Amino acid sequence: MFSKNFLRSFFGSLTVLALASAGQAQLPRSLIAFHSNRDGNEEIYVMNPDGTDQTRLTDHPALDEQPAWSPDGSRIAFISKRHGNWYQAVYVMNADGTNPVQLTDHHCGRPSWSPDGGRITFLSVRDDGVTAEIYVMNADGSNQTRLTHNKAMDHAPSWSPDGARIAFQSDRDGNVEIYVMNADGSNPVNLTNHGANDYAPAWSPDGTRIAFWSFRDNDREIYTMNANGSNPTRLTYSQGVDFGPSWSPDGARIAFYSDRDGNSEIYVMNADGNNPTRLTNHPAADKAPAWSPFLMLEVLCDVKPGPEPNEINLRSQGVIPVAILSTPQFDARMVDPLSVVFGPGQAREAHGQGHLEDVDGDGDLDLMLHFRTQESGIQPGDTKVTLSGRTVQGRMFKGSDGIVTR
Repeated sequence: MFSKNFLRSFFGSLTVLALASAGQAQLPRSLIAFHSNRDGNEEIYVMNPDGTDQTRLTDHPALDEQPAWSPDGSRIAFISKRHGNWYQAVYVMNADGTNPVQLTDHHCGRPSWSPDGGRITFLSVRDDGVTAEIYVMNADGSNQTRLTHNKAMDHAPSWSPDGARIAFQSDRDGNVEIYVMNADGSNPVNLTNHGANDYAPAWSPDGTRIAFWSFRDNDREIYTMNANGSNPTRLTYSQGVDFGPSWSPDGARIAFYSDRDGNSEIYVMNADGNNPTRLTNHPAADKAPAWSPFLMLEVLCDVKPGPEPNEINLRSQGVIPVAILSTPQFDARMVDPLSVVFGPGQAREAHGQGHLEDVDGDGDLDLMLHFRTQESGIQPGDTKVTLSGRTVQGRMFKGSDGIVTR
């Protein structure tokens, strides 16, 4: 059986919320990535949404900037010159900064992931060395395809949450406006139609609104509008310049960067513009915040609780007992048993419910579930099996345990 030692992801200890009716439950966990020159050159950092635990992810003498989270929070796309040439290329790394991989070989910028995590859209000047066009590629860098074909500058693509559309900025009608097109590049439509320049569209998580920044009130401020371009609403009112909006995963807040206090810093405000709060406070320039999705929580689970090895008889017509264990950071009572899937076959709870018991004798209640062996999809020779699910608050989690098959 697994030890119940302190389990923690590299992101650090997770915050918990006391619930009167059911002990402690996980709050949804997210991070804000940004780039900064605070250590001498542009690097990628992450921090909590309250500004704490500011942590450097990249450590390279070349420029690293413009972070963009994958939809599952496991990877970050970014722009770098670490390959040694003059141009900026798109890279992808793990969310802890490890395993950076170069995806493009041309001058590129502004990566944005498709909501299924399978593709990345970006801008590139590869066709004439000057004109920016929108491209798309698979998340491994293959199948790079041009989406826009215009003599103007097409820039800052942002994929809609439903995957059907891409918003971007372009000066194709004489000044910079926000456009939206189908994900294959067809049917581009001008959303803003304003005499001032509008930049950097960012979709709300529910796809109903788009945030952007604009000169339209003689200053650089953050606005939102409906996804069809209607009801543009100014959110910020500062003497400084406000750039780069990025929505929180629940759509309740917007991060941005501003020099309103004399230096470029990261701020967060409510989605209606209220309560702007400074998160960073550093003499260097902090820019381009990117709010992560809610991050997957790793939990402890125990297949066939008791002495190891966890032997699975693949011919069995019975069930496999699995415990999801409570820890100081996770309350197994908060798991929605009907959401849990087990093994490659995505088996569901055999009895339609679980039950609570102290499986490991530590005084905390754990969740016992049972899955039919023949529905588990476990194959001969498998040495590990994984389950995943969500809490009643919507927090996604996964866990795994070692097995022996016979």
